Amino acid sequence: MNPREAGRRGEGIAARYLESLGWRILARGYRVRVGEIDLVAARGGVLVFVEVKTRRNPILDDGRGAVDGAKQRRLTQAAGLFLARRRLGHMPCRFDVILITGGEAEWDIVHIEGAFQA
Repeated sequence: MNPREAGRRGEGIAARYLESLGWRILARGYRVRVGEIDLVAARGGVLVFVEVKTRRNPILDDGRGAVDGAKQRRLTQAAGLFLARRRLGHMPCRFDVILITGGEAEWDIVHIEGAFQA
């Protein structure tokens, strides 16, 4: 499986995970000029912008370092555009990271709520 396919699979796993917790998925793969947001979800009047990192071998790289300062700025800018275009600027929001590791037989999900501040 190539990295793009693995990423899409991870996003699907993360979306199902969030839905199982009562979140409603508003957007998947939201792309704008400044970047992409993997998932946008809502629950209880809160929006969450989610970056999903999928790794086959968590010993080599669990994905935690992949959301550096530059990536955070791109996510923040894309989130601002999402909020403006949908007129949702009044809603409280946060940025989460979901790490998906493992393989077909068993996926491990680590959900880091409020992974960084905008």
